[in-house]
Amino acid sequence: MNTYLRQLAGQHLRDGVATTQVLVDDEVPSRIVGFYTLAAAQFALGELQEADRRRLPRYPIPAARLARLGVARDEQGQGLGVALLQDAVKRCRALRGEVGVRAYRRCPW
Repeated sequence: MNTYLRQLAGQHLRDGVATTQVLVDDEVPSRIVGFYTLAAAQFALGELQEADRRRLPRYPIPAARLARLGVARDEQGQGLGVALLQDAVKRCRALRGEVGVRAYRRCPW
């Protein structure tokens, strides 16, 4: 994950491939204690369970993908991963007001 943050996260942001949010240490702001990356995605209607297909168009369904999630080893077990995941969900829900994104309780992948 360090390699991703150092070498690819900025490149992915510049290229419009993904966005990465970081959680930093309050006492040492230059220290990243966790992060997650979101990217646009889509899936075919056939990948969904029958109950989830109702009232959806027949073309690929837009989605937001949690592409990466990481917590520093020495910070694990403190609930930071859960907090990062909650923030990611919050951002995706807000995104629905601007861009079509479908959310499901059951993911096809």
